[in-house]
Parts: sequence; structure tokens; C-alpha cells
Amino acid sequence: MREYVIDASVIVEAFVGGDAAEAYVAILDSIIRQGGELHALDVIYYEVAGSLRKYELRASYATMSEDIATLDDLALTTVPARTLLLPAVDIARRHAIGIYDAFYLALSERLRIPLITADRRLVATCANKGLGVIYVEDAIPG
Repeated sequence: MREYVIDASVIVEAFVGGDAAEAYVAILDSIIRQGGELHALDVIYYEVAGSLRKYELRASYATMSEDIATLDDLALTTVPARTLLLPAVDIARRHAIGIYDAFYLALSERLRIPLITADRRLVATCANKGLGVIYVEDAIPG
């Protein structure tokens, strides 16, 4: 069984990512269909809802309610962010990474599974640092 930590960027892009959205949904669906498990911080719901609300206010994005319902149905195994406070701060300091990303990286380290993200900058920042970060399009189950 493949397990991954997933950050909010992947889910947001799955909803509003234009051409890439369908591919992201297919990747997540494939992971789950093959018996995989997706882990996230408990604040992912807050993060995704906040991002989607910004899209709703700025653009012609009219499916927020439906997307939030889909998010609520997504089978995520969540971990309280507060349990990762000290490791996240340590990662942020050691690797000069933003604290929000460091929380997801701390969860990835704790569970010893890779983090999937749609944030190319984060992937580049983590390259060659021993942090298991995978760009979402490279996470297609084999």
C-alpha cells in the first residue's frame, strides 16, 4: 500500500488548476483506488477552504460549495498540527523553509512517507536535502 502526505496545494489545484486539475484528481483517485492512504494536517480543511474562497472572490469560480463537499468526502487521515509544532519549527530553521510547508514536512518525516505537493518551489527548495518531497505529477502510482 502506498502512503503519502498531501498538502493543501494539491487539493486546491485539483479544484481550480485549469488543465492540470483533471490530472491531479486522477492521480489522487488512482492512489486511493489502489489501496493507498493520504495523510494530512488537520488544518488542511481550513487552508483549502480559505484558498477556494479567495478564488471565488477574485475569479469566475462558481463551484466552491461542491468542491468543499468533495473535500469533506475525501478519505484523508489527519493529524493535529499542534503535535508537530516543535519538529516543524526545527525543519523551518534548518532548511530555510516557510513554516506552513515545514508542518507538512514534519508530518512526512514523522510518518516516514513522502510529501506530495503542487508547489514546484517547495520541490526545488527541498531537493538534495533528504526531505521526501514529490511533485504531484510524479506521484502517479505504478
